[in-house]
Amino acid sequence: MQLWGIHQWEKMQPPLEIAAENGDEVGICVLLKCRFDELQRRVYNSPQNPQQQ
Repeated sequence: MQLWGIHQWEKMQPPLEIAAENGDEVGICVLLKCRFDELQRRVYNSPQNPQQQ
């Protein structure tokens, strides 16, 4: 199962780069946590998820 493809990473680059340039560690953590939560919801709601059957 591939959760983090290049297209997801490219979507996150601008906000992550801005946060990194500003030294905003909290901003980086929040952005990554939001993205992780979104991916987790997608996997959980996936038709391939055995918990959904």
